[in-house]
Amino acid sequence: MRKAHILKSNRNSEFPAHCIFFDVESELIMSNDKIIHKPYLIVSCYVNFETDYEDWQTFTNPQEFWIYVDTKTQKKRKTVLFAHNITYDLISSGGFRTLQERCYKITNYYEKGRVFILEMNNVEQSKKLLLLNTGNFYSGGVADIGKMFGIPKMEMDFNNPTLEQAIPYCKNDVLIIKTAMTSWFKFCQDEDLGGFARTVPSQAMNAFKHRFMTHPIYLHSNNKVFELERGCYYGGRVECYRLGKFDGKYYYVDVNSMYPFVMLTKEYPVRLVSYRKKPSFDYIRLLIAEGYLLCCKAIVNVDIPFSYIPLRYDKKIIFPIGRFETFMTTPEIIKALDDGIIESFLEVSFYEKVNIFESYVNFFFNKKQEAKQNNDIEKQMLYKLFLNSLYGKFGQKGGGWSICSETDREGSGYERVYFADIEQEGSFKWFNNIMFKLLPETESYNSFCAIAAHVTAYARLYLYDIIVKAGFKNVLYTDTDSIFVNEVGYNNIINMIDKYKLGYLSLEMMSENGITLYAPKDYVFDEKVRHKGVPEKARRINENTWEITLFPKLSTFIRANNVNQYFNVNMQKTLKRQYNKGKVQESDVIPFEFTYQEGKNCLIT
Repeated sequence: MRKAHILKSNRNSEFPAHCIFFDVESELIMSNDKIIHKPYLIVSCYVNFETDYEDWQTFTNPQEFWIYVDTKTQKKRKTVLFAHNITYDLISSGGFRTLQERCYKITNYYEKGRVFILEMNNVEQSKKLLLLNTGNFYSGGVADIGKMFGIPKMEMDFNNPTLEQAIPYCKNDVLIIKTAMTSWFKFCQDEDLGGFARTVPSQAMNAFKHRFMTHPIYLHSNNKVFELERGCYYGGRVECYRLGKFDGKYYYVDVNSMYPFVMLTKEYPVRLVSYRKKPSFDYIRLLIAEGYLLCCKAIVNVDIPFSYIPLRYDKKIIFPIGRFETFMTTPEIIKALDDGIIESFLEVSFYEKVNIFESYVNFFFNKKQEAKQNNDIEKQMLYKLFLNSLYGKFGQKGGGWSICSETDREGSGYERVYFADIEQEGSFKWFNNIMFKLLPETESYNSFCAIAAHVTAYARLYLYDIIVKAGFKNVLYTDTDSIFVNEVGYNNIINMIDKYKLGYLSLEMMSENGITLYAPKDYVFDEKVRHKGVPEKARRINENTWEITLFPKLSTFIRANNVNQYFNVNMQKTLKRQYNKGKVQESDVIPFEFTYQEGKNCLIT
């Protein structure tokens, strides 16, 4: 359990001094149902940012590259390695094996989605390595990043590669990631955004604490309130209101920086005042009148066909009708009180409030607009990243895989162990003679989930108001900060169209050829085709099935007992296209209906 504390400012401004950027090229070998990657080339660039010294190297023996990494790492210094999809480069080149042979031990490991962080120390020689995925900072592939910085990705024949072709191709990829990370360092230093962090959200938090935190934020340690705040923290609204193919003219409209907009214009919790069970309506209204912000659990009875009251059901956020127990924050509570939807309050926590994000959002949004006017695509993207990445850090969870001991077990693996004395199971995995234990999710040290919960609630209600203004019957689909709307609906909101103003609307696309809606994040809008979980390069087999190539994460290789040989597999992915956020009646979707019985939410079928 964490201790209550005040969020500390960040005065550090250090950035990596010694970096190695690298890329691996491999020969592809079919072996049963797997594609084995046998590396034949590594190109690297070592940079000493203190002296502006660069050292480009080419290796045809992967082991020699990792020996080079060791020799370039000075005593009492840290070398930071960057590669795009570094999991692939590290495993395919046998990096774990060679570094272990050279007495490096894992001291920290984290992998989730695009984020990869690995720390290794050679204690005897006081050397440290930090391996980071450039995907921690930039989305998309190397080609996308290269386009941003004006360095086109080269072409190569992967079926019959030669060193003469591969060396310049690989070197160009390294140049792209080196340019991207060097630009990232310079951007953060020029804008005085705090010391180097290992992901964009962490860098955003460093920036906030370094120069934009104008009011103290008090982080509590109340477990009951933690649970209540977590219950109130929902994601964005993603729903289909109609399904199928629709002819005619449709508009894809997006809110300009919706989360930054509500961060700028609203106030947020800065200190927990108290927690109460079963408060009266008069008590809640008094808290609101006195200017407090609230998180609550309540029983509601919703009878409007298009609702704003969220419910977490089957790991999804839905907006049903009927009687049910749910969690809400201040803006939803105020609106629900006005509409007479709330039956009773079960729990409430309330907070002092301040506009904590005003200077942060004003700075980055104005800078983004300036870059847009100067047609500076790189800076636009970087300012946008900071605008969208901060609030989620306040909702961050702790826990995950943690080193518990060294082990003499060889290879790697994963197992679940039952502890009879405490009647609990534990999950463990090991590789490179280090044992990891899966810790339960907890509040991270600097989280304040009530802040993140209010950001997303304000945003959902802002989107709700836009849909109401467009006319619910005119909106076919919504996804977090965007809507698909017909011509009547578009004309209803046309006075909100202004691509330069924060919180206004931008017309992203218009289709005169109709649209097709299959499910959330699965649609065809003119030339924009999106199928959730299907990569652009996937080969389509039929209407609902694609052949995709999986690039596994490190956890897959740990389970396979081989963290020194990379493989991928081809598999078929079939989209079920079953809508599960409401009842489908022909082409229309109507809300699920719930009833509340014996303390449980029950779906009426």
